[in-house]
Amino acid sequence: MKTLKIQLIFFQILGTLFIIFGCFRIVYYFYSDFYKSLISNKRMDMNVYSEITNVQMTLALIAPILIVLTVSILNYKRKISALNSILLFVLIILLFLLHAVNNPYLNPYINSFGYIFVNDFKTAFLITSLTCFILGGIFIKKSYDWDSLVTFRKKEKKEIETIDDIKGNL
Repeated sequence: MKTLKIQLIFFQILGTLFIIFGCFRIVYYFYSDFYKSLISNKRMDMNVYSEITNVQMTLALIAPILIVLTVSILNYKRKISALNSILLFVLIILLFLLHAVNNPYLNPYINSFGYIFVNDFKTAFLITSLTCFILGGIFIKKSYDWDSLVTFRKKEKKEIETIDDIKGNL
């Protein structure tokens, strides 16, 4: 039976969360005119608000499934246990249920990242979403690099032990 790789799952969860954060920020980017008018006029167009809510809910349902499916395919190609993919999916759904993804306490910190570079509302969300996408991709890519490094070190250690055994028998 293949083993669970907890470190791999941890980095894949971080990557998946960053990509999902990027998806939500891209929605804010596309509807930035609505948010600007909401801030300035304090009036809300319910049609636009319901459209934004529908888009966010669709993203909340589709994005994790697509990302976990992609990671599962990568795990399969690299001959990593399917239990890792199942556990990743369960943990991502659990994080959604615990409101860790679109958390009102975490959002201001993520949203403020774009304001470091520009003062424009729309461009700040674009920068934040692209940064989240890039960070998510890096975490997922590095999870495989880190896993192969650990596997290489284990193989190297076994080779050293066998060489020591051969020398000991001489």
